[in-house]
Amino acid sequence: MKSKQQRISAMKTKLSALLLLLGLTACKPPETVPYSKLLDDLTHTASIARMDVPATEMICSFDRTGANEDYNHFQGKTKDGQCILADLKGPGVVSRLWFTGTQPDKKFRFYFDGEKTPRFEFSWNDLRKGVPPFDILPLSADEQNCWYTFVPVPFKKRLLITAEDAGYRYGRGEKLFYQLNWQKLPKGQTIESLALPVDSVALKKAAGKWKDSSFGPLPSADQEFSLSAGQSVELWNGQGPATIHAFVVNLDVCD
Repeated sequence: MKSKQQRISAMKTKLSALLLLLGLTACKPPETVPYSKLLDDLTHTASIARMDVPATEMICSFDRTGANEDYNHFQGKTKDGQCILADLKGPGVVSRLWFTGTQPDKKFRFYFDGEKTPRFEFSWNDLRKGVPPFDILPLSADEQNCWYTFVPVPFKKRLLITAEDAGYRYGRGEKLFYQLNWQKLPKGQTIESLALPVDSVALKKAAGKWKDSSFGPLPSADQEFSLSAGQSVELWNGQGPATIHAFVVNLDVCD
């Protein structure tokens, strides 16, 4: 039978082993997620409908008053007067950015990890001309007077996104609408902040998958009919999935 001293000694040994194990676990470096993994995830379009993938958060310019003035609502301003679209703590990834407005020459700026000088700086007009890595269709595009991108923007510690102030005010003046989706990486993972050049081969692969699963524009359905009173006619019968972008009817009534 063990003496009291032997039992205490055994307990100390077990406690030391447990503390050593916890120390080794705590010192384990986080797993670094490669950028190629983010691009590969873009090719798995079926995951959009899954519930077991990490959720994203949205930051946008919706009207906080409950009205319909969904523009010019920011997260604050920097000391030098820039409008803050988002100030995110990492590690994380911006998965979508969309905006529209009335000042296409004003600059958007991306500050990574506490940088004093923006790593990326471009206007809407710059993006229309093509700015890497946001220059590959259909991952990034300018459509219907809106610009969007699904190119992942990872950040390790912090990402501050700002817009040059154009005198934006609630309910009047110049307007900026925006939406931004992002997600924080799970505990135990980290990632390097986005830097150029980006793997263009992987980017084009993802874009190719999107092109293969998308549908081209439907042809115009211009038609002209003469109808007598009480008559009807089928104007159009299209097969989906699809989106109708415009529906125009011109009536010429004859006596």
